[in-house]
Amino acid sequence: PLGSGRSKMFRTLVRASRQFQPTTYCTAKAKTFLRKHEGGMVTRTSFHGMDDVAVLTLDNPDKKNAMTGRMLCELHENIKEIAASPSQLRALVLRGAEGNFSAGADLEFVRKTANAVDGYMLSRFMSETLWEMASLPMPVIAVLERNCLGGAAELAIAADIRVASTNARMSFVHSRMGITPGFGSVRFLKDVVGRSTAIELLASGELMDVERLWELRLVSSVYEGEEQLSKYMKKFTRNGSHVIRASKMVVRDSVDRKGWEDRRKGERRVFLQLWGSKDHRDALSAERKNHRG
Repeated sequence: PLGSGRSKMFRTLVRASRQFQPTTYCTAKAKTFLRKHEGGMVTRTSFHGMDDVAVLTLDNPDKKNAMTGRMLCELHENIKEIAASPSQLRALVLRGAEGNFSAGADLEFVRKTANAVDGYMLSRFMSETLWEMASLPMPVIAVLERNCLGGAAELAIAADIRVASTNARMSFVHSRMGITPGFGSVRFLKDVVGRSTAIELLASGELMDVERLWELRLVSSVYEGEEQLSKYMKKFTRNGSHVIRASKMVVRDSVDRKGWEDRRKGERRVFLQLWGSKDHRDALSAERKNHRG
């Protein structure tokens, strides 16, 4: 059971999150807020000359492609542009620069936003981003290389397909940082691995190597080198784009947006109880000391 001090802290956090009502939220306001946290970028290219396969790259290599507010904005904007485009893309690839998917959220960005109001803004914005990505008509493929941690794992699990390099590692490391996922990703994780395993992975923060990712069917294919990855991607160029999009449509859950938002609200409520809490701040301080060491 929680002590009276910690219970009081949780009540304070919940009150703060309720004061920041959804009616005060708008995407434009969230973008303005997030863009203040600079660093890195998200670039859009094609996959090795395949003009009908787009690539969004998380590019912040000095920090292992850790995601800043600016990068989250650019990710959102690129996804919105792809959704609005009439082009017949066969697939969208998500990957990180220089052979590393992402170490998760940039720790300096997290430290500056570790309060209930900013946490709500971040959670709501990224829930929208993952919804938009899941709703894209073409398959979204996350290419996992080296680290895929925390918020990056949330992004990857929301993709339709994940493929992994032999050196890939993935972890929902949130519990080690005193929080839970807040981007609306838990439903995707539960769909992929089931209820019991989802709880296990979230509660333990297990760091999974590629063999474990394959065992849990978190990845559909394992590759070694860019040549093998290119061979895999050619699967999506053999048939017409309308057939590929139809294939995703018939498999995708018919979840209406309201029902989806109701589930995300529950996840967000728990997230806000922990974001900026003493456990969270202590974990951030410990991580800073580890980096300096």
